[in-house]
Amino acid sequence: MISFILSLVALIVGYLIYGRFVERIFGPDENRPTPAVSMADGVDYIVMPSWKVFMIQFLNIAGTGPIFGAIMGAWYGPSAYLWIVFGCIFAGAVHDFFCGMLSVRHGGANLPGLVGIYLGSGAKKLMMIFSVILLLMVGVVFVYSPALILKDYWGSALIWVVIIFIYYILATLLPIDKIIGRLYPIFAFALLFMALALMVELFIKMPAIPEIWSDLDKCNLNQPASLLGADSYIAKNPLFPCLFLTIACGAISGFHGTQSPLMSRCIPNEQMGRPIFYGAMITEGIVALIWATVSSYFFYYGGWREVVDAQTINSFLSQSNSADGKTLVQYFTAPNVVENVCTGWLGLFGGILSVFGVVAAPITSGDTAFRSARLIIADTLHLEQKSIAKRLSIAIPLFAVALGLLVWQMEDKDGFNKLWQWFGWSNQTLAVFTLWTETIYLVRNHKNYWITLIPALFMTTVCSTFLFISPMAAGLNHTISYISGHCYRLVLQMEQKTSTIKSIVNMKKLILFLSAMLMTLTANAQFKEGKGYLGASLTGLNTNWNSKHGFNIGAEAKAGFFFTDDWMLLAQAGFQHNGKEDKPDNLEAGLGIRYYIEQNGLYLGLNCKYIHDNHSYNDVMPGVEIGYAFFINRSVTIEPAVYYNHSFNDNDYSTVGFKLGLGIYLFDD
Repeated sequence: MISFILSLVALIVGYLIYGRFVERIFGPDENRPTPAVSMADGVDYIVMPSWKVFMIQFLNIAGTGPIFGAIMGAWYGPSAYLWIVFGCIFAGAVHDFFCGMLSVRHGGANLPGLVGIYLGSGAKKLMMIFSVILLLMVGVVFVYSPALILKDYWGSALIWVVIIFIYYILATLLPIDKIIGRLYPIFAFALLFMALALMVELFIKMPAIPEIWSDLDKCNLNQPASLLGADSYIAKNPLFPCLFLTIACGAISGFHGTQSPLMSRCIPNEQMGRPIFYGAMITEGIVALIWATVSSYFFYYGGWREVVDAQTINSFLSQSNSADGKTLVQYFTAPNVVENVCTGWLGLFGGILSVFGVVAAPITSGDTAFRSARLIIADTLHLEQKSIAKRLSIAIPLFAVALGLLVWQMEDKDGFNKLWQWFGWSNQTLAVFTLWTETIYLVRNHKNYWITLIPALFMTTVCSTFLFISPMAAGLNHTISYISGHCYRLVLQMEQKTSTIKSIVNMKKLILFLSAMLMTLTANAQFKEGKGYLGASLTGLNTNWNSKHGFNIGAEAKAGFFFTDDWMLLAQAGFQHNGKEDKPDNLEAGLGIRYYIEQNGLYLGLNCKYIHDNHSYNDVMPGVEIGYAFFINRSVTIEPAVYYNHSFNDNDYSTVGFKLGLGIYLFDD
């Protein structure tokens, strides 16, 4: 539970510190009229109270993803915590904030429209098709998944599919304040009650679930251990890239880019951008964190024996002994976990209200998915949407296609799983488009583009590697897939107006190639030598940015020793060169600590540095970093990492950066 508590605190602190940092980079203008004011039409452009806009934004994005995705992601162990925290703070929330605020600045433009502005007309057309297909899959997935839960309380899955589908049609066609604006606060209460109630139960029970520093195999308390089945699942779905596709909505999700423009048309003031867009994503990350912890309790701690009825337990145990028997991971699906935990922990009333929240979440994402698809098509075809006839002309063929996908999903016994996997990939690919769009905006406006560039590089690599490794696509072996992942890159299409932008774009393409290659390779590192270290030294080059000095490049040296398995103390010294005559160079020295995750080569670092700025400025800055240690032989590593250092004296000196280091590890055997 310590890892859960630390992760929860990290998400909150991330909103308060890094969220403010991101907001300052964009620079919201409270005096600038928003589209809700300047373009009000009574249907989609409507000023609504900020609290209501937040609730709608939260429910739009918090569908089945942060619940089902987090449950399945927890099979990978504490790595799920790390992805949720770092992904949410540094990628997902940044992605949502800039998408929403760019839409505000461009008259409520939808995602394909924003892509067209910054990546070119070709990319816009591709995004229009891609977005509509994704939104259709979202709508279909979010019809069937709540129906599977509701059928256990009344009726059949088919009846609930019909009811939900009718609701989707009404919510898509009617003005946004008629159904969505009135029902969402109720749904939000149910969802938040569910999350908070489960969190309270976790603190009451304090189960012995896996920690970030734990040996995952030893944390499996099932008897026999083979009942779990997580090892076989991970073997078929390796942590990289599958974890980053499985947990999407709790970390970063391209679907959010289609939803943020809906609320950009209702936001009353630009100053509300951070709590509405960045804050809603952080809230979703907390929900995902809770469900990842619940899932760890259910599968690893043996919690399934406490909440599942005796008949189901006996049925599972009897079939597990057969040659083709299912493991826990295979037998208890995400909806099973939700239903059993909610009713088992919270009683009848709490269980009903909690399940209602879980059901409301996907339904409220499904209805806005269809609504977003209608608006994207309308904007592309330049069809006004005030008249009901024009709305029907788009909605009828849209729902006809969705109905066909729904029938196929229900008839194919594995239809849901197939659709979910492709939804996960297309979802994150959409995030790649959005992140590159945001990066180009920052470049053109001479702002710190590293905050979106680094997530764009990483997610580009994730999505490309999945195409090579997935049996549903190329189905190549893991080694070939990791090596080939860097070759599959997103082609940037944009119209250049200045030579400066062209040179920056060329630099980004080079960084994309090198970083993608390194990330795909380091993802394969298993860090098996991690228990015999006596000491380490590291040198590296790094690039970083802060508001005071802009772009910097420097070098650093580190020396350290492992005081226990996987934990290393570090002493570090560095030099930062600005390259501008009017900006001084920096000297820095400090101490730090690293924790290495042996299973995947990931390391996390905390440090505190003393900064000396040419006799004019002195500061003590704490910082965090995350990186990979890829062993090219027994002792030598290549170590890419991203980091953030925070200044409490002057926020303008707070620094975000990327570094590439060479490590030499000394062994005692």
